[in-house]
Order: sequence, then structure tokens, then C-alpha cells
Amino acid sequence: MSHSCSGDPERLAQIGHIQGCGYLFAVQETTTGYPSGLRIVTVSQNIMEAPWVQASSESDILGKDLGDMLREECVQTVRALVTRYTQASQPRNDRISPKVNRTTADIYSCPAAAHAGLVPGEEDDPTKAVFTFTLTGSNPGVYLVEVERKHGPHSARAQHTPGLLQMTDLMGCIPVGSNSLVSTAALCDALAENMPAYERVVVYRFAPDGHGEVIHECIKPGCEVESSFLGCHFPASDIPPIARKLLMLKGVSFIADTSGQRVAIRSIPERSSTPLDLSRSALRAPSPCHEQFLRNMGVRASMAVAITVGGELWGNINFHAYTRAVHPSCEERILAETTVTLTGALIMHYERQEIATTALALSRMLGRLKDYPRVNDFLSSEHQALRDILEVDTIVLYEHSRSATVYGKKDISLTLSECIELLNGDGPGETLCFRSLEAKGVAFFSVNTFLIVFLRENIADQIKWAGNPEAIMHDGEVVRPRASFQQFMGTPAVPFKLWSPATTDLLNMVRRGFSSKIYADALPAAQQETFAHVSHELRTPFHGVMGSLEMLEEGHGTMEAEEQLGTIHSAVRCGKSMLSTLDDILDIAKNRNNTEVARRRFAASSPILLAVDAMKPFAITESVELTAETGPPDDTFEVVGDMRRIKTVVQNLVNNAIKFTPRGGKVAASHRVLDSLQDATDWWTKETNRFEASTWIGSPTGDMTAVASQDARWHVYCVEDSGVGVLPADLPHLVAAYKQVSHGVQKSYAGTGLGLHICKAHVEAMFGALGIASTFAEESTSGGTLFAVILPLCSVEEAGAVVDAGSNADDHTVNVKLIEHKIRRHFRGSGADVQVLSATDGLMALDVQTAARHVRVGGSGGLVLAGIFMDFHLPNLDGIECTRRIRVLEAANGWPRVTICGCTADVTEGVRSSFQDAGGDEVILKPWRPGQVERACNVMVAKALDDDHQSGVAGV
Repeated sequence: MSHSCSGDPERLAQIGHIQGCGYLFAVQETTTGYPSGLRIVTVSQNIMEAPWVQASSESDILGKDLGDMLREECVQTVRALVTRYTQASQPRNDRISPKVNRTTADIYSCPAAAHAGLVPGEEDDPTKAVFTFTLTGSNPGVYLVEVERKHGPHSARAQHTPGLLQMTDLMGCIPVGSNSLVSTAALCDALAENMPAYERVVVYRFAPDGHGEVIHECIKPGCEVESSFLGCHFPASDIPPIARKLLMLKGVSFIADTSGQRVAIRSIPERSSTPLDLSRSALRAPSPCHEQFLRNMGVRASMAVAITVGGELWGNINFHAYTRAVHPSCEERILAETTVTLTGALIMHYERQEIATTALALSRMLGRLKDYPRVNDFLSSEHQALRDILEVDTIVLYEHSRSATVYGKKDISLTLSECIELLNGDGPGETLCFRSLEAKGVAFFSVNTFLIVFLRENIADQIKWAGNPEAIMHDGEVVRPRASFQQFMGTPAVPFKLWSPATTDLLNMVRRGFSSKIYADALPAAQQETFAHVSHELRTPFHGVMGSLEMLEEGHGTMEAEEQLGTIHSAVRCGKSMLSTLDDILDIAKNRNNTEVARRRFAASSPILLAVDAMKPFAITESVELTAETGPPDDTFEVVGDMRRIKTVVQNLVNNAIKFTPRGGKVAASHRVLDSLQDATDWWTKETNRFEASTWIGSPTGDMTAVASQDARWHVYCVEDSGVGVLPADLPHLVAAYKQVSHGVQKSYAGTGLGLHICKAHVEAMFGALGIASTFAEESTSGGTLFAVILPLCSVEEAGAVVDAGSNADDHTVNVKLIEHKIRRHFRGSGADVQVLSATDGLMALDVQTAARHVRVGGSGGLVLAGIFMDFHLPNLDGIECTRRIRVLEAANGWPRVTICGCTADVTEGVRSSFQDAGGDEVILKPWRPGQVERACNVMVAKALDDDHQSGVAGV
């Protein structure tokens, strides 16, 4: 544990003292006037105490050649260290690891210090004392040289085994197959035994948020240390970022004596204004407040060794001595640093192995999801193991409009309102999100109507200090471990354990597994609900048709004409209702197949007028006032687009509005034109202020922007009602296919739930957006909903030329009779001699049309084959193949090309294209709309007469 004042960058940069356990001088490379090429520019003021210095004062050393202070052998060694360090500092052309290329000075990217053992004294020196020379970088062009006795009286070890052998012994203490915590604990114990000068050795582990925790402690047997720091937490500010970087930079930092001498340094006059950078100096004196902190703990000497894992500071090992000064030699420090570095590599291996093992265990657990009927059942059985894997305290499963189920600690669970807020918030849906709620860590995602939340409680609720702090050595001091612990417990930087990248990956595995399970479970229920809706919407009107026909059959000859007409009208209305439902289903199928959007000219306001006109009878029946408003430009303003899609959207919205508006209410459809997308956005923002909730479905895409760049104007088609409105939580779900939201406490409105989904699909296909705003007020008149369809449409002038191009054989005897009846009735009033030939399979149709042509060929003024109505699904030979063969016969026999009108209930684009490729002409859909067959007959006859006239043959 340190203290924040030691992390002041300015203070660190300007500290000008070293510890008195060694000597320091700085040299600068120079090319002239100095035989060694190295000039002494700085010395520590205790340099005169060095036994190998012969000068009488510091002035006799400063500015002089290095050879004036050291003998030649030592100078050559220092020169070699400078060369080695300089070469290691050069930028590298390393394609494998380009990050090592360095083009700018950075103390954190400097190479490791260079070391050498020398005897700097004269050859006749009887002591032959060996000193360690350490060279490292400082200011640009300046190198620090630190000199320490190789084995001084205050070394950390009692015996000096060769370093490599000692490191092997230390690494051998780590159990095989252990984990990261066991590895660091074993290394801590081994180092404590190897360096008995320290009474206490502890392992600090840093959390992602920067705060620290003592995870292991080793106290020397027989010493007077009675307290324990195990489990003690301290805030990140105790070891600020700059101090952490320096520790990583140096690898080892030590304080030989917290009450020891602080030695100043002295530089040549021309460098006196530039402080010497001691950042990489092992002898650099610590900040006074750091020393005070240690003294308050009763610490006499200290050493810290950084544990680096994956380029990050994982933690450090701290050594404390309480009874004497300890000056760990350079060799001892290198031994500790190297051993800890190797342990860091082991930690990285163990952590990766642990991540893989945990992911495998989670994968196996999620594989058991299929054995449970629901996710709820899975969590009821497996939540304890799942919480252990994810390191969470509580799991909450909330289903829309239902209560939440809590697994684990219930005292930190979320309220229903908090669940609803998360479910309906601005989060990205099924993507994993993170929040902080009342000191709780929250990770969550939503799937369908489910919200799954994972909670971590406040760290303070989990922390327990295993022992008591050191006795306060100086009354009144606040710089002590207890103060740090209390500061952390009072205001932790992050109140809960942060979500690590590894845990985030595990949570995403859970998200994917739960999503698959929930959607798989929801599919049968959704299908059942879908079939129930569609079945109801088809069976109800079909029952009306059958009932009307039965009434007509039973009342034949006795039923009054007016009653018959009313019964027929009822059957027609029921039939139209069935067709509307079928059209909706087919529209969805078309949109899934990416049906092409048409580009035809039409009056911009016509979708509003046509939709309102079509829905008027329904509005009258429901006693709802339906109005249309078209502002300037009026209905003469023409645009280019898919009018059928727009009309379908508006009509669906109007139908929906009438359905959910009580009797006496109002529905208004309107159209307005805005100049830009920004204008449309501003208009929508203003309009939504009138409602309690709103949603925007779809946003300007690249295609939408491209359309806008073509000078399109923004057309807004609105439908607003005074109905019951929609609950805010239901707004995002309105456009789901086959889904009906609850308007109030019950569903009292019929429908398949397809209308708004179709609207969304059409709007997206036209690069538009759909806005919905609503105020819910059940059984009152103060509610209402606004739908706004915003589309980019070009005027006819801006769009330029528009190029969009716009078929009796049947397999069902009822349909054959029906079309014969329509054709005969159509021509009855004209006095024309019309003959209708029928066939109920494809081969028969070929024979019939051939016979009809022979009638004309064999006669003079006989009948003309005007056209053919061709069903697509004929037995023996389908209508498309029959059409193709007719065209082949025409070409082979020189017959005129007869109009063939396709007649089918299959509306897919593929079938239509196949028919036209076979030689077919127009296609009319069954059941036929009023006038469709008649118009096709007129086209057939007109073409036949024109062809007959051009060939010079008279005929009817």
C-alpha cells in the first residue's frame, strides 16, 4: 500500500535524491575532448565516500572524462553498457510485432537496464570489493550509472547461491497444475523463505477498476508481527496510475531504510536548470509521504516486485522488514523480478486455461436446456451452478406483463418498475447491456417478451478484513492502512465487481443459449395462436357465406326479393372479409420474397381519398366519424411510387383505427408534404409532444438517404384516432406479425394481427419510416393514437420517364359456370352472337381451342376466336404448359395470336412470370373483382376484331 501523494507526476519528475545505500553518476556521450567519449555530468553527493574515488571534491569529477574517475577496465565496461543500451533503444523493423517500432522518446518503452560486476578500485586495493554497475536511460543523451556493493551487510539473503540455481529452486516450489492464486501464494512463500531479512511478504491483486486487495500473506515464524493484512482492500488512489507505470517500468522498487539518509545529486552548471530524470533509477529515493506511510505501519525496509500479465499490472509482491534496514542487492532484485516474471507467464496460462474450462462447463450446462420445458425450469434447477460460473449473486427472469422470478439473493433483486424500465429502455434489444443501479452491477438482455438480469452486489457487502492493522506508530497520523481501508469501504470507485471481458463472453454464451430456447419454445405457441387467429378470421365470414346460401336455398320460391337481396349482400360482405384476410397473408409472403416496388405516377393524396372511401361503410357501421384531409399540394399533384402499397398501408391503418375507436369517436386521415427529412423529423417530434409515449419504427438507411438525394420530398400519410390508445410497453410490439397487443385488460377486438406488420413491411420496402404515438386511456375518450407514414416520393417532373409495364379453361365446374354466366350476361345486351366453349382439363382445352379455330378457317364469315380464359391448375396439363403449346400451334399453323388471360388464385410473382414467359397475357385473380372479367372480354374482342380487320376478313 502506498499513498496518493507519491503519484504526483510533477513530484516524480523533480525528485532529486537517491537512497544512501549506493552511488550514482550520469554520463553524456561526446565526440571531442574526452578520451572515453563519456563525460560525467551528474554525481550523487555521497560519491566522495566511494572507496574507489580518488578526487578531493565533487568539482574535480563533474565535467571530467569518465576515465578520470574509473580505471580503464571499468571505463571500457561502462562504454560497452552504453553501446548495448543504445542499440536496444533503436527503432526496430519488426514485421511480426510492429508495435515495438519506436520513433519517439518514451520512458515506458525504454529497454531493460544493463548490468556488470566490476572491481572499480585500484589493482593494489587489498579488499578487491566487487560492485554492481547498472546503466539505464535518463534525459536524452544522458545515461545513469548506479553503483552498489554486490553483497553488502544488509542483503536480503543469508546465503548467496548462484542466481540461476536459486531461481530454479524458487520455481520448483510452485505446485504442478495449480491455478493463478495458488501459484502466487506458493511463490510468495518461497521468496519469503529465500529472503529472511523480510518479516512479512504479501501478494497484492489489482482489480479492473484499480483498487487492490491482499490475497496472500506470509509472516516469518518467530517474528513479533501479530497483525494481518489478509483481505484488506485499498482504493486505487493509494497506488495511482503513474506509480503503477513506474513499478512496471522498473520491475522492482525498494526502500532500504524508511528513516535512512536521502542523498541529493549535483550536476554541471549548464545542466542545473534541467532536472535529471530518475524515473528508471533503482536507487531513487521515495516520496516523503510514502516513507511516512511505511513508518506509520512500523516498516523499516520495503521492496515491491511487479506481477505483469499480458502487458498489464496484475498485482505485486511486497516485502516488509520491521527490525532492520534491508538493501537487496542487484542480483537479488534481478532474481526476484525474473522469478515473478516467469510466474506472470504461468498466471496468464492458468487464466486462459480457466477461461476455457469455464466456457466448456457453461456450454455443457446450456446443452441441458433442451431437457427442460422452459427457461424458468432450467433456472430453478441450475441457477446455483450458473451463478457460480458467472460470478453473480442474483438472476432475475421477468416476463412482460407478469411477475419477476428471482434466483439467488433476493435482497438485491430488482423491483418490477426497474425491470420494466430496463425492458423498455433505450438498450439495443437482445444485445448484452450493462448498468449500475443503487450500487448493484446489472448485466441484462431481452429475448422476445423476456428480460434476463444478472446482478452483482456491492463489494462492501462481501469484504472482510482477516486481521487488524499495524499499530499506529505516530499518534495523530492519518496515513495508515486503516484509513485506506475505511476510505475504500466508504466510497469505492466502483461499488461492485466489474464485468471482465471473460465474464462478458460467458454472458453472451448464456444470451445465445437462452435466445434459442425461448424462441424454440415460443414457436409452437406462436404457431398455435397464429392458426387460431387466421382460422377465426376465415371461419367466421365463411360461416356467414354458408349461412346466407342455406337461407337462400331454404327460402327458394318463398323469400321476398328484398330479403333475398339482403341475404346476398351479407354473403358478399363475408366473402370480402375472407379475401381481405387472405390478401394480408399473401402480402406477407410477397414481402418475404422481396417483391419489387412499383414506380407509377399517381396523385399524391389519392391513397388517403381511396382508403377513406373504401372504409366509409365500416366507419358508418361502427358509428365512427371518418374524415379525410389533404393539404396543399392538392390531389392534382402527381408523384412517382407504389400507389398500391401506400393505399394498402393507409387502409390498414384506417381499418385499425376504426376498430379501436369507441362509438362516437373520430378517425382522421391526412396527407402533407415536407421539403426534407429534417423537416419531417421536426414535425414528428412536435406531434409526439401531444402523447404520453411514442416509438419510431425504421430509420433512414443508406438507401433512404440515396432516395432523398434524388430531390425527393417527404410525404406524410397520417391516421389519428380518439380510441383507447396503446400501453407504452406495447408500442414496440405493435408491428409483430400475427401478434395482437392487449388494449386494456382484455382482448376484445378481432383480427389476425397482420395489418400493422404489413404496413411496416411496405414502408420499409419504400425506404420510409413508421411513427406511432399514443396515449392510453381505457374506456375513456381522452386517449388516442397517431400513425405517421413518412415516405420519400419524387414528383413526375423530378422522376423523369417512368417505365413500368403493367387469361375459358377451368378445373372447377362451379368456376366454369360462373365465368360462362359473366361472359354471356356481359354480351347479352349487345346483340352479338357469342359462343362460350369450356374445358375442365388442359388436354381438352387444347382440343377445344383448335376446334374453335377450324370453325373460322372452314367458314367464311363464321365466328372469331376472341380470347381464352386459362386456369393455371388444370389436371392432365397445367394452364401454363397449355398456354405454351397454344403459342407453338399458332406459330406452326400461322394462326393469329389469341389473347390468353390467366385466371388463378395463385398470386406469387414466380407463377405470373412463368405464365407470361409461356406466352400468356393479362392475369386476373380469383375471386374476381366486379368488372374484371368484363373488361378482359372487351380487350379480347377489340383485339380480335382489329386483327380480323387488318387481315381483310370480315367477321363478328
